[in-house]
Amino acid sequence: MGWSYNGIKLFDENGTKLVENITLSERMTLKAVFGKAHTFSIVNQSTVGGKLTGAGQYAAGQTVTAKAIPDQGYQFAGWMQNGTLVSTAENYSFTMPNQDYVLTGSFSLKPYKLTLSRNGSYGDIELKVNGQEVGFPSDLHEDYVKYTSTVEITAVSKSDDLVFMGWYDEDGRLVSSMPIYQFTMPYNDYKLIAKWKNK
Repeated sequence: MGWSYNGIKLFDENGTKLVENITLSERMTLKAVFGKAHTFSIVNQSTVGGKLTGAGQYAAGQTVTAKAIPDQGYQFAGWMQNGTLVSTAENYSFTMPNQDYVLTGSFSLKPYKLTLSRNGSYGDIELKVNGQEVGFPSDLHEDYVKYTSTVEITAVSKSDDLVFMGWYDEDGRLVSSMPIYQFTMPYNDYKLIAKWKNK
């Protein structure tokens, strides 16, 4: 237990010459070289957001690939080793050292683009994300909002002679007829337009 065949080194009977191509044309003595297996462990710091794979027993010198698989709405934050960031790639390959090895991975909420616009200059739009005021968009406003964030948009009419028609999506469908509309940011880019008309 604790040993594995690395499968890459073959020597002649003297134990010195590396045999790369073997032709079984004569009597030969082959020696298998074994290396001690070491443990590669992965620690997932996130309770949600995705899974990490690749942990196991590997021989020193063997190429190992750690893989991060984010869930929808999440992104991989990176691989850490002893508190140092070693890679932000989802798939990270390294050479197994001659000792046990530990990587820590984590996931974070992914931001998506929220686009707010209006028909003409009939009114203004107020935007809050998770209760924090973000800004007062004019004709067009784009911001990146993290998945699951609570978004509140308010349509403010500039005149009592105007009627707010509602919030519409990019396909022209009515989403809400209320001036104040609150929703949870989905895991995709999202566009809304505020529409007014004269009384």
